[in-house]
Amino acid sequence: LRRRVESVAKRIFIVERDPVAMASARASFDRPRYEILEAATPLETMELMANGLVFDAAIIDVGDPEDTGIELLTRLRRSTDRPILLVTRKHDSRTAVRALHAGADDYVVKSVEPAELRARVEAALRRCDDRLEGRPPQTAGSLVLDRDAREVHVRGALVALTAREFDLLAFFAEHPRRVFSRTHLMQKVWG
Repeated sequence: LRRRVESVAKRIFIVERDPVAMASARASFDRPRYEILEAATPLETMELMANGLVFDAAIIDVGDPEDTGIELLTRLRRSTDRPILLVTRKHDSRTAVRALHAGADDYVVKSVEPAELRARVEAALRRCDDRLEGRPPQTAGSLVLDRDAREVHVRGALVALTAREFDLLAFFAEHPRRVFSRTHLMQKVWG
């Protein structure tokens, strides 16, 4: 039986244009256990990402047009394995399937009760934390790849990599001694 001590607030990133819906989503999470980060638009989100946005879970409004939310999901997925939930005004199976194939951890309708939204986020966080817990850095000769810290060290020195360079190196480390086509790499690393 493992016992977890949660001393640090979980950072929940919410992307929502509608101020009323944002307030409702924000109210789903109590302050001592959660820190809420907000953005109203995909452009604002891109600016936050450029400035080193870090979160434990994200909730993204699919919005109109639907491609904006899924495109934002795809961009976020390139730099994080953290849970991402998409919310929408109305259920559309075609969009739900696209979102889930693009990397969403869940897809819910905005009429969801705050307690259910919080429970879905907490369930996704548990799954992610269990998967990442205790994952040791990977070594190959003098190279050390730490996925949790998103750092690479060679002979003990930190190597400065862009998010994409790190993702590409991590992909190759997961698949040693394999050759990939450019198309395959574009799909798997660039999304």
